[in-house]
Amino acid sequence: MQFRLIKWVNGSLALAFLAGGYGLAAVDLNAAPKIPAASAAKGVAAEHRAHPEFVEVFGTIAQEPENVSDIFAPQAGVVKSLFVEQNQSIDVQTSLLQVETKEGREIKIVSDRRGIIVGQYVQEGTRVDPMTSLMTVADMDHLRGSFDIHEREIGKVKLGQDVMVESLAYPGKVFKGKVVFLSPQVDEETKSMKVRVDIDNAAHELRFGMFVDGKILVRAQKYEEFIAESTPSSESLSPEVEHVPEAVLKNAHALKLTIPPDNTGVIQTEKVKRGRLKIYLEVLGVTASGTERTLKVFPGRTGVLQQVFVAPGDVLTLGQPVLRYQPDGNLSPRMIKAPRPGVVVSIETKAGEPVSHRLPLMTFSDTGNLSCIFDVYEPDIGQIRSGQKVMISSAAFPEMTFQGSIVSISSRVDQNSKSVKVRVQTGNPQGKLKFGMFLTGLILVDERDALLIPVMAVHKIQDRPVVFVSVDGQNFLPREVRLGGQSDGKMEILDGLKEGEILISHGGLLVKAEMHYLEERHA
Repeated sequence: MQFRLIKWVNGSLALAFLAGGYGLAAVDLNAAPKIPAASAAKGVAAEHRAHPEFVEVFGTIAQEPENVSDIFAPQAGVVKSLFVEQNQSIDVQTSLLQVETKEGREIKIVSDRRGIIVGQYVQEGTRVDPMTSLMTVADMDHLRGSFDIHEREIGKVKLGQDVMVESLAYPGKVFKGKVVFLSPQVDEETKSMKVRVDIDNAAHELRFGMFVDGKILVRAQKYEEFIAESTPSSESLSPEVEHVPEAVLKNAHALKLTIPPDNTGVIQTEKVKRGRLKIYLEVLGVTASGTERTLKVFPGRTGVLQQVFVAPGDVLTLGQPVLRYQPDGNLSPRMIKAPRPGVVVSIETKAGEPVSHRLPLMTFSDTGNLSCIFDVYEPDIGQIRSGQKVMISSAAFPEMTFQGSIVSISSRVDQNSKSVKVRVQTGNPQGKLKFGMFLTGLILVDERDALLIPVMAVHKIQDRPVVFVSVDGQNFLPREVRLGGQSDGKMEILDGLKEGEILISHGGLLVKAEMHYLEERHA
């Protein structure tokens, strides 16, 4: 198996792969991309643009919300249903919970504001009095950022100046802000001053405690900037097939490629195809403790408890008898059965004691539907949102996959781990997942139609991603490509290839190595 140097043409290298009849034409990737003559003839235009001057600052979103308000119980009663949970974003008219009053009336409490629930103080079965605080809602539309500005830059910063805020979690996205407070004191150690910025966060993307960068606009002036009306398209980043030097093509006898009929050689080719690309984010977590999702069991009427069939810690199956009570009046005894699978947490009364339809008889945790808590690190927060699907696995059951979805994302970044807690709801009909079990999750963060090639087809030449593309079925050319996502051994191509083109899918590494060897010999 040998390579032979054919000719150098304007700094480009032509190779021939002799053993097996493989041939390759290689070009210099350092060559500047060609601008079409039609585009170059259009010339340039002078434009006046505002040239901003910034002071760069670094800081964090405040740990605690600045604007919070409580939701109170309108009357005394018992919480019958909860429709939201902590860290859930809410809007105006979102149903929060339902309370049954002492008179038996049911009152549904709805939100009168946008925000995120940062405190929840009741659960199903909790007795409440008038003006009992049920939950706390924080305003997430506007967050407070605290930035450090060095002493030498203090004179440039004033109240009301615009600030462009960026976060690692949302690369390329800018959040608007304004300077609202300047500290009167300079820190003796850091020689910096605190600057408070009010940041617009209407989409509730930024989180409490998140690291952010800021650019404070301190001055703007006019300057002349020459901008080309037409710039080369991204397709001209790489040499195109028609740009193969004519002098190289004249050596056709050396560049001819004859693939064996059975195609069992070390070099294999494949067509560029479109397909579905699924991008997953791998996360680690645990199943929530048994008290994370609990249900209360109430009798239908007042009466006397006759018998208890279960004890705390017992595992319940759907429809299993748990209690029997005698309703008041000439009514037959009533049997209460488990409404879903679970584990008994507590028994609230004893046999022989009176019962009321307003007071719970027992509490059990729901194991048929579990909450799982995963950690998502700050740079990945921008990829996740409520409703995304999650595939969950456990080392205890490696052959099984549990399907779930994100139901809430914490509003606060943990300052030690620099991650947020994400709650995922998953089914557990067989009860295999246990409370506190370690889990691995794959969050489906994106799914789209894409141009896909094998990962093995992509190589690096001069620190650029390159594939070897067929020119005419017998000759191949290295071409630079722009890469996208990667999943299941496939790589997304954003630019540089077209559907149906043929490239080397396996064996390109050998060609690349020989190219480097010949380049060194020529040098």
